[in-house]
Amino acid sequence: MELRLIIIGSSAAIPAHHRNLSGQVLQTPSSSYLIDCGEGTQFGLTDAKVRLSKIDHIFISHLHGDHIFGLFGLLSSASMQGRTKELSVFAPPGLKLLIDAFTETKSMYLNFELNIVEVDTTVYRQIFEDEHFRMYSIPLKHRIPTTGYKFVEKQKKVNIHKEAIAKYQLSFDQIKSLKSGNNANLEDGRTICSEDVCFHKYKPRSYVYVSDCVFSPEIVRFIQGVDVLFHEATYMNEEKELAQTRFHSTALQAALIAKMAGAGRLILGHFSSRYTDLQPLLDEARSVFPDASLGTDQSVFLF
Repeated sequence: MELRLIIIGSSAAIPAHHRNLSGQVLQTPSSSYLIDCGEGTQFGLTDAKVRLSKIDHIFISHLHGDHIFGLFGLLSSASMQGRTKELSVFAPPGLKLLIDAFTETKSMYLNFELNIVEVDTTVYRQIFEDEHFRMYSIPLKHRIPTTGYKFVEKQKKVNIHKEAIAKYQLSFDQIKSLKSGNNANLEDGRTICSEDVCFHKYKPRSYVYVSDCVFSPEIVRFIQGVDVLFHEATYMNEEKELAQTRFHSTALQAALIAKMAGAGRLILGHFSSRYTDLQPLLDEARSVFPDASLGTDQSVFLF
């Protein structure tokens, strides 16, 4: 199963330099998961050819405007397009009050069930699962309650070596038992262990989204060994004091987190409008973590 990450918006605080505000989509061949929904998200989804009707789950990191102001228009558009199936939004406490304000003043009509799931931003825990992933919240330190998200692919069923089937003349029931992790007893009295004849096609993949936060090595234990890490990189490290004051991270600090976590790849985003040229941020990150990339608008990452 191919996993595709599409960056919808990469700017921090305000749209700048042809960069929209925070948003991205994690896709499987059959599902799309929207992560954050800043202003301009609908345009970004259109440019990326992501159908709004295919999004059933939205994950909001925190309630600052550059991460949620696109949500109300998106929900309204979904309703006007005739959506009737339920849509779930995971977010820190407070989002329901904002949604209610729009619906109660008749500013927004919804023809579908909106399931708002409040996320405890103080703990690391599983918050949801479906056929593809288990999703976890990651506590982050920002100016308001903020959570990161971890998507862990579910382990697919094991396969059995064809050679073993022929060698031991395994029956259908024996194959089924072995693939379920059990042992199989042969007619000659021998016992075949599942781990000796079965294998996984590949290691389950994982993706972590670390939104706005101050440099926090404490999160490393929650993301150890992640395949792909998105980490905010609002500033260059020469502005690390400003980053600390505003509870943001630098490109160098994002790279340090990736290195400490043993991440496979690092994607940088949430860039300050002060930077027109993002290459210096990338160079800074690569000085610590070579496999770093810029997550600019409409960038696509396959894994």
